[in-house]
Amino acid sequence: MQVSMVMVKQNGYALTFVEYHQFLLQAHLDPPQSWDVTNALVTPCPRAGATVHTGIAGGYVAVATEAHDQAPPVQADVWEEVAEVTVQVPESDLVVATLDGDGPDLPPLNTAGPGPCRVRVHARGRDTAIDAVMTEPVEHYLLQCWPAPAAPEAIHKQTDNYGAELREAAEETGQRASSRKPDHGSGSGTDP
Repeated sequence: MQVSMVMVKQNGYALTFVEYHQFLLQAHLDPPQSWDVTNALVTPCPRAGATVHTGIAGGYVAVATEAHDQAPPVQADVWEEVAEVTVQVPESDLVVATLDGDGPDLPPLNTAGPGPCRVRVHARGRDTAIDAVMTEPVEHYLLQCWPAPAAPEAIHKQTDNYGAELREAAEETGQRASSRKPDHGSGSGTDP
C-alpha cells in the first residue's frame, strides 16, 4: 500500500478586516457578489471567488491559510464549522480580501494557477460576539485550498449557533440554504 503525503505548498497567518459580517476570497478586481447563504460559512460566487460569513459585524478576525497540492485530511475536532466548496479562479491569484479589495499580506491560495479549486473553510468563535465590532480577534478561520475539479459542497461540521441562525433565516426567506447532515468520516460531505 502506497501512502501519499499531502504537502503544504505555502501558508500564512494574518488579522483580516471584516465588514458587514464578511471577508472575501477574491480572484480578480471585482468583488464577489452573492448573498446566497448556502452553508452559512462560505458562499462560492458564480464568476470567481467566495464570501466567508463571520459572526462579528466588523473589526478583525484571525485567518490562517494553507495552499496544498491535493486535498488534506479533514481535521474538524477544534473547529465549530467546516465546509468545503469549489471556487473558480479564471485568472490571477485567489487571495484573502476585504470588501474594498484590500487585504492582509497573505500568499495566494491557488498555487496551481487559474482553474477550479476546492476551498475548505474552518471557523470557531462566531458565537462569541455576534453583531459586534471587534478590535481584537475572537473568531478564528483556517482556509485550505488545492486544485480540484468542480464538485458539490461538502459539509464536515455545523455546530455553532450563528450558522444555525443563518441557515434558519435562509430557509424562512426562501434563500437556498444547506441543511444536510455534516459528514464526519468519508470527507464527501454529500448525503444520498
